[in-house]
Amino acid sequence: MDTRIETPDSDWVKEQNSQGFEVLHLPALEVEPLNTILDWSGVEALFLASPRAVFLAQEKLKNFDGPIWVVGEGTAKALTTLGLKATEVGDGSGAFSFLKNLQSRYAGTFPISVLAWISAEETAVDLDFIASQFQLKIRHFPVYRTVFKKYDSSYMNSLSKPKKWFFYSGRAVESFASFISPEDDVVCFGKSAEQKYDQIIKRV
Repeated sequence: MDTRIETPDSDWVKEQNSQGFEVLHLPALEVEPLNTILDWSGVEALFLASPRAVFLAQEKLKNFDGPIWVVGEGTAKALTTLGLKATEVGDGSGAFSFLKNLQSRYAGTFPISVLAWISAEETAVDLDFIASQFQLKIRHFPVYRTVFKKYDSSYMNSLSKPKKWFFYSGRAVESFASFISPEDDVVCFGKSAEQKYDQIIKRV
């Protein structure tokens, strides 16, 4: 059960098939781009929270000449397709951990004070808390929102069991939470998916 929005790579599907799995691509979410005005006036650095944020903000990103921070390797790769390079790349453990590690490298004080946060409308972290914790002024630029994709419960319940789920965001976990059975195997990619799964399913 691959829940990412994009169609999974064919080589990945073949790999799963070789292990005896039938792969079903069931996107958990649908994306609605937002017409947010991106104005970098006074902004000293950009933080990109996902590859999708990169693509939706791509034209304005090319006009920014300061440091660009990204949450993980996938977002960094998306940036390279635009001919841009991330100044700092997180390890995929989440925005808070990324900023904490970066802060320690800068001996406790960031070289910037105003950070543009480019992401979905709903963020996996509390931006007010982040701003307070790291003494930053954060300007949030939501470039898209995600909405739950609806599936017929009779269809979902008719699928073979046990299932193996691949989740890539907390929102995806929320979307399918009612269909996850105790005997299912769940694989979470990224901090937001892990946290939401722990919160909803109460995994010990």
